[in-house]
Amino acid sequence: MSTAGEPMRGGRESLRLPADLERRLYAFRGRVWLIKIIEAVCGAVVGVLLGYLALFVLDRLTDTPTWLRCILCGLAVAACGLVPLAFHRWIWSHRGLDQVARLVGRRFPGIGDQLLGIIELVRDWGSATAAGTNRSRVLCEAAIAQVADRTAAVDFSAAVPRPRHRRWLLGATGLAGVAAAVAWLAPAAAANAWARLVTPWRQVERYTFTRVSSLGDSLVVPHGEPAELAIDLEPETSWRPAE
Repeated sequence: MSTAGEPMRGGRESLRLPADLERRLYAFRGRVWLIKIIEAVCGAVVGVLLGYLALFVLDRLTDTPTWLRCILCGLAVAACGLVPLAFHRWIWSHRGLDQVARLVGRRFPGIGDQLLGIIELVRDWGSATAAGTNRSRVLCEAAIAQVADRTAAVDFSAAVPRPRHRRWLLGATGLAGVAAAVAWLAPAAAANAWARLVTPWRQVERYTFTRVSSLGDSLVVPHGEPAELAIDLEPETSWRPAE
């Protein structure tokens, strides 16, 4: 079945929407697609980076347990699921112009109903002609032209459902900047936190900036007398305190 904006098969008897109206509807559809995909991608980025930065901070305070790392990893994966959900809801489910007209109808109910009416009229014209239905072409063209005139001054972009792409883009950009700063200032710790996030079931040792050499299992000291304990640092340690 052809879309509402395409000529119906029937030669000279085919109908179609006015070119300007068709262009505006497709432009509105493209804007909805773009905004909703930006929101979904930025939402996924925000979710992943929030989990990553939270783990990075927790690892600086304590050895984050496996169960908590699994929760953070699960939340990050769930955030990535926003992209296919948005694709199905806003792109796959709004391919045809009749679906676009229903979306316009959420913001402009009267205009949406009229658009849907002429889109269905154009779509069904070929099958009605083939069936020998007595339908006046002149009246149909007049109805289409009338709706096109009424919608000429309507800004379809105002019908985009709750556009929040700028907020999501700002949030994703800010968190990406923080993550980049962390990776630049402490690349080893940043890589370690990422490895602990994406594979929480593995026993990835927590990175610490000061790494103490092994003290052994036991230490013998005189009873009741002061004793010194010499602690050595590993060669790859980053911070070396004076005492």
